Amino acid sequence: MLREQYVGVAVKVIRADIRAMHAGLLYAHSDGEIRFAHLAFHHDLRNDPAPVAQGYFWSICEWLSDPEMKDSAQFVANYIESVVRNSAVNYGFDPAGVGFDPSGQFYCLDPAKGLTCATFISAVFQSVGFPIVNLSAWPIREGDVAWRDYVLEMLTLNGRQDRAKELENEEVSFRLTPAEAAVAASAKTVPVTYETVVQLAAPLLRDLFVEVSA
Repeated sequence: MLREQYVGVAVKVIRADIRAMHAGLLYAHSDGEIRFAHLAFHHDLRNDPAPVAQGYFWSICEWLSDPEMKDSAQFVANYIESVVRNSAVNYGFDPAGVGFDPSGQFYCLDPAKGLTCATFISAVFQSVGFPIVNLSAWPIREGDVAWRDYVLEMLTLNGRQDRAKELENEEVSFRLTPAEAAVAASAKTVPVTYETVVQLAAPLLRDLFVEVSA
C-alpha cells in the first residue's frame, strides 16, 4: 500500500502482572510521515511520531489494504488526522454515548463516560463508518476489576485525582483490551465477533508477554 493510504495499529505491554497494555492507531499524516494517534490518559490524546523503537508490535489494517479500499484507507487516515486535533478526550470505563462526529470533533453525552486506549481505537472506526467490533458482546472477565483499580491508582499518581474521584463509583461492565482492539482493527474483514477476536488475540498475547519475560 502506498504510504499516503497507510492505516495500522501498534500495541505493547506496560505492566505484565495485570496484563496492562497500551495501543493506538498508526496513520499517514498529510505531512507524509507515519504518526501514532493514541489516548495516553484523561484529556491526553496524542499525535506522536511513529513509535519505532519503543517496544510496540505493529500491524497494518488488512481490511483497508486491498487496492479496492484505497480511497477508504485515505479517508480513514484523513479522519484520524482530524480526530487528533482534539486533546481533551475523556478517559473512562464506559464508552456509551462517546465518540467523534463527522468532522472528527469529540463528543461525550455524560462526563462520567469516556474511552480507554482500546475503545478509542474502536470509537474512531465506529465514528468514521467502519465498526470493527460490537462491544455489546463483550463480557466482564477475570482481571477486569484489578485493571480498573490500577487505572484509578494511575490517575491519582499522575495528578488526575479529580478524574479518579469522578470514576471511583463507575463499574466495569466489560473491557476491550488493547490486544483485542489491535487484532480487530488489523483483521482481514470487519466487524469481528468477540469469539473471533479472542482467538486472534491469543497468539499476539503470547508474543507480547514472551517479549516482556525474555
